[in-house]
Amino acid sequence: MYLENLVSIFSGNSIAIISSIAAVISSITAIVAVQFSKKQHRHAFLEKQLREFYNPLWALRLKIQTMSELKARILSTTNSVWVKEAERMAPGKGPDFEPFQKTIDFYKNHEEELRNLYKKMEKTFLDNIWLAETETQQFIEKLIHYNHAQDLALSKSIPRGVYPLIEVKEEDLEPFYNHLLVTVKKLQNKIRK
Repeated sequence: MYLENLVSIFSGNSIAIISSIAAVISSITAIVAVQFSKKQHRHAFLEKQLREFYNPLWALRLKIQTMSELKARILSTTNSVWVKEAERMAPGKGPDFEPFQKTIDFYKNHEEELRNLYKKMEKTFLDNIWLAETETQQFIEKLIHYNHAQDLALSKSIPRGVYPLIEVKEEDLEPFYNHLLVTVKKLQNKIRK
C-alpha cells in the first residue's frame, strides 16, 4: 500500500513537472520564433532598401560619373589634337573640322542622356522615398533643385543673368553621393551579419 501511494504521488508530480517543463519550452520556443521573425522582417526590409532604393541610386551615380569623366577626357584630347593639327597646317588653312564637329555634336546629345539619368535618379528617389533612411531624405530637395535648374538652363527658359542665382552645381550633390556610398556599405554590412 505504501508503495502504491508513493507511485501515485510520484506519477502525479511527474506529470505536473513534465507539464511545467513543456510549458516553459513552449514559451521559450514562441519567444525565439517571434525574435527570429522580427529579424527576418528587418533583414527583408534592408534587402528591399538596397535593391529598390540605394543600389539603383548608386548605380545611376556611377554611370553619370563615368560618362562625365569620359566626356571630359575625350573633349580634352579632341581639343589637343585640333590644336596640334592646326599648328601643322599651312598659314590660312585649318584641319578638317568635320570629325571634330561630330564629336562636339555627339556630346551635345550626350547632355540629354545625362539629364535623363538625373531625372531617373530623382524619380527613383521619389517613388521609393519610404525606403530611405531619415538622414537620406534630406537630400531630395537638393536633387530636385539641381534638376530643375539644369532643365531651365538647358532649355534657355530663363535669362542668362538669372541662372547664376539659382544654379546648383554637380559638386553640390557630392554630400548626397558620399552619403549614398556610406549607406550602401552600412546596409550591406547589416545584411551580412
